Amino acid sequence: MMPQTGYIALGTTGTWYEAKDSCIAAGHQPPTIQSAQENAALVAFMTSNSLLRTWLGLSDTYSEGKLEWTIGAEHRFPLGSYTNFNPDASTNSGSLDCVDLPAGNAMWRMRGCSQTKDVVCMQVGAGRRLEGATRALPAPPEQTGADFLLQTYIKLSESGLKI
Repeated sequence: MMPQTGYIALGTTGTWYEAKDSCIAAGHQPPTIQSAQENAALVAFMTSNSLLRTWLGLSDTYSEGKLEWTIGAEHRFPLGSYTNFNPDASTNSGSLDCVDLPAGNAMWRMRGCSQTKDVVCMQVGAGRRLEGATRALPAPPEQTGADFLLQTYIKLSESGLKI
């Protein structure tokens, strides 16, 4: 059964920090992956949208050597039990703090956070829990049509993203 998770490509590239901030400003979150099925779903989304690589919401930017999922401006959760690191690319040195996902081999890699990647965001259905989280993630806001587009435009403009 595929997870009830949707993705959206913002049509831009950015550093890990820019991607995180753009997702949050658009009312979404950086991608988090808790299973092989979720990893496959994100890779399928990337492939169907001709995206080569994207940032995951995973980094050790807050505490060196401690990988955490970032799902909001100040909301972080532990890595959890599922990982999919490329054995040749999981070495974490001081300058490699952020994790990307190339669609080609679908395996995670530690990278410098200042590299630019395609910005993909995740929208999570109500009730999904991240492993190690103490509460369920909130349901996304119910907005549609022109109101949603206007609010998204305002959030992206305020984030400094060029539209």
